[in-house]
Amino acid sequence: CDIIFSTPLSEEQLNTAKSKNIELELVPVVYEGFVFVVNASNPVDTLTQQQIKDIYSGKITNWKEVGGNDAEIVAYQRNETSGSQNYMTAFMKDSQLMEPKTDFIPASMVGLMDAVATYDNAENAIGYSVYAYAADMYGNGNEIKFIKVDGVEPTKATMASKEYPLLNYNYAIYNKAKEDSTTVDDLCEWLLNYNGQVAMSKAGYIPIINIKAEEEKIVPYTKKGTGGIKPTDYSLDSVKYTIYSENILDNNRVKGLNNQELQNSINQFIEDSIVKLDSKKQEFNNYLKLLNE
Repeated sequence: CDIIFSTPLSEEQLNTAKSKNIELELVPVVYEGFVFVVNASNPVDTLTQQQIKDIYSGKITNWKEVGGNDAEIVAYQRNETSGSQNYMTAFMKDSQLMEPKTDFIPASMVGLMDAVATYDNAENAIGYSVYAYAADMYGNGNEIKFIKVDGVEPTKATMASKEYPLLNYNYAIYNKAKEDSTTVDDLCEWLLNYNGQVAMSKAGYIPIINIKAEEEKIVPYTKKGTGGIKPTDYSLDSVKYTIYSENILDNNRVKGLNNQELQNSINQFIEDSIVKLDSKKQEFNNYLKLLNE
């Protein structure tokens, strides 16, 4: 593919690219919050950054050391090449991240969240995730809660204001040696303009430009038009127009456009896409099967 969107890559991933003579370009496009989650029944609501580092370096092993129950802390991690593990490695910095037990490394983000939410030892568990996933995508959200970090709860508001301390970039990543025929540069330019940032904000991410300031420049909608005065002899019959209805699609093909050349082009694109997607169907099913194993 021409481009991917990802959390920061690990050294292993970057080295793999270099071994294939690929130099990657990483363009920051949004902020992503790095959050720590515990079970909803855990009485601990807030931890300092240092306490979290001490938990994950093995210095703090019991919840009572941070104001919780007298119970061993079950600290889940992710596999080394996952995006959230890259965030964790960067967060720990000079603190030595302890070696987890094998069964404390869920193979997927949903696996880690389930471990904190619903497994047998869930009440004593702690894990980490990216905010957009944990807040907007994970299905058992009522079984977990976000830990306040240095007293600040992770919300879209505290992240947008930069109050929440654990913010990182998500990147658009592509091969620097991309072919000139790709639209990667155009896409990256759009991602970093007002419309692209609004789109990603609606998807649950934190924009890296101040779109609120941009919004203030937009004239609010009013019922009063901004064009010229309607002619006294105006009628619909004097205007060439096409009526679009729910029947514009027929057997997944567009119909009813005045521009026949455009209509043919669109329908040819649809046909070519269906053929291309069908050719990838088995590969996709194999990928789904791998994810479920």
